[in-house]
Amino acid sequence: MKQLIYKILIFSIFCSLFPLNEIHSAKGNKIKDICISKKEYRLYTLINAFRIENDLPEISLSGSLSLLAKLHINDLITNHPDTSICNLHSWSDKGNWNACCYNKYIFEPSCMYDKAKELTNYKAKAYEMVFWESPEAHPDSVMQSWINIFASADMILSRDKWNNYNWESIGIAVKDEYAIVWFGEIKDMEETPELCDKEILVSDTIKIQKEEPNKLITKKTGKYFIIFGSVDNQKDAERKLDQYRKNNFPDAVIMVKDNKFRICLSIHETLKEARTAREKLSENYRDAWILKF
Repeated sequence: MKQLIYKILIFSIFCSLFPLNEIHSAKGNKIKDICISKKEYRLYTLINAFRIENDLPEISLSGSLSLLAKLHINDLITNHPDTSICNLHSWSDKGNWNACCYNKYIFEPSCMYDKAKELTNYKAKAYEMVFWESPEAHPDSVMQSWINIFASADMILSRDKWNNYNWESIGIAVKDEYAIVWFGEIKDMEETPELCDKEILVSDTIKIQKEEPNKLITKKTGKYFIIFGSVDNQKDAERKLDQYRKNNFPDAVIMVKDNKFRICLSIHETLKEARTAREKLSENYRDAWILKF
């Protein structure tokens, strides 16, 4: 029995399945037959904003993967294949597709990885996140839950087990208690779906522009800075900083330490990351060094 406010987040690698009773015949479905709702567009912008905050590019909205998401969300709502050991990545036997019980006990990735190609003209594997919330799924609460859970946040940001995945396409569906997102590693050749409501309000979107970093770092952060030179006064440091920010180092900052104004080309969470970044610098910056502060 669903409680009034109860959330279930199920996360896993998934590819798609086949269409539903109300949207027949696998590849017979057309992108032009679907549109993106305000809620879906809101979730799309939230995901991209989260990526931009973490120095990652936006992902293109995919018509094929959005169609796939809408097919699956309709199956979940109408046929409830998530019974017994089958989780929300499962598909029922009530539609024109191959049924699949996705569970941790009998892992059959082969029944999932090629489903995007079976359902749509998308030419690669696709991976799914599903969210359930009663009485109704809201983009902001969905996104906040995904951010707070390492497994889903890692998938969105291509971290940890997803480190080698470069997301190029994303599909979205939000309906009733469910929200579904699909990720793919290649560009979708199909057209981008239109908005259901052509007049999307500012409140339905968010600003996804990365803010300029603070110029001065005066307190310890525990992070690793790649330093390239220092000066004795702030005015000279800011002059140099402006030059570096215009010259391929947009995140450069000034570290104020021991009465010195050090020019920091970049900031990193770990020493390994800092060393890797320093190795990639051109010969012009071979004298750069790493400082933890």
